Amino acid sequence: GRARASQRVGSGRERRPPHGRDLGDEQLTRLQQLKRSGHDFVYGVSPVMNALLYSRREVFALHVQEAMNLANRKDRSVVERIHQLAKEAGIPTQEANKGDLNMLADNRPHQGFLLEAEPLQYIPKNKMHPPPPVLENGRPECWLVLDEIMDPQNMGALIRSAHFLGVAGIVACAKNSSPLTPVVSKASAGALEAMEIFSVASLPRFLFAARDAGWTILGAAVADDAVSCKAVELERPTLVILGNEGYGLRSVVRSACTQTVQVLGSRTENSDTQVDSLNVSVAGGVLLHQLLGR
Repeated sequence: GRARASQRVGSGRERRPPHGRDLGDEQLTRLQQLKRSGHDFVYGVSPVMNALLYSRREVFALHVQEAMNLANRKDRSVVERIHQLAKEAGIPTQEANKGDLNMLADNRPHQGFLLEAEPLQYIPKNKMHPPPPVLENGRPECWLVLDEIMDPQNMGALIRSAHFLGVAGIVACAKNSSPLTPVVSKASAGALEAMEIFSVASLPRFLFAARDAGWTILGAAVADDAVSCKAVELERPTLVILGNEGYGLRSVVRSACTQTVQVLGSRTENSDTQVDSLNVSVAGGVLLHQLLGR
């Protein structure tokens, strides 16, 4: 049967083991079983709340730090909302000590909440839909395309910026892209839980087909022929492409672009700094704000 509404992980342990250890053998085995279950442990208040709110995952349990004092939390309203959503969905709530939650979250900042759930997957996409008409006083549709973004922190930060600035959708490479892990969800402040992320088997083929269908393809690149993003306005339905953290856009991807753009810094010729570019997630945020935030 379903677990009761509130219980302790590994309940039945009557005393702690000696020598200052927090986990007994039975409890450790229980945690190891959870870790090996193949489930995700979504951690942090915002990711957990959004995962419950948007219901894109199958959820098995909400793990909450024991003896939590809501009176001392600035995010009390969000915490109460998490409990309300879990109760409404019939999701069992299991109390655990901080050490156990740390282990399940790989010592990442869980803020006292873990959601045990099915992993999120990319949604396969074959081609872009035809460019939608631009409504009077409206904004052309804009999608973010990620060419082999492998770092989960960058992936999450880009999803967060895209969601915040109103990007219509996100497409990534089916290969050589960061999986949609709880780290990505946390870095996105829970935006991953609210957005469907698509993947394509062949990004160059996808982009050439989109260009032939009438989409504008903007590629971000540090290059002599790239114009400043300040000089570009969003006038037609557009795909904005960001490249890999190390080598940027692949040449075959860049060849599909109708224009390349870059974020210019204030570095002068006499500057001796070795910092000559932005992190991809920062550059993506600046570029998207320039296009969509006007």
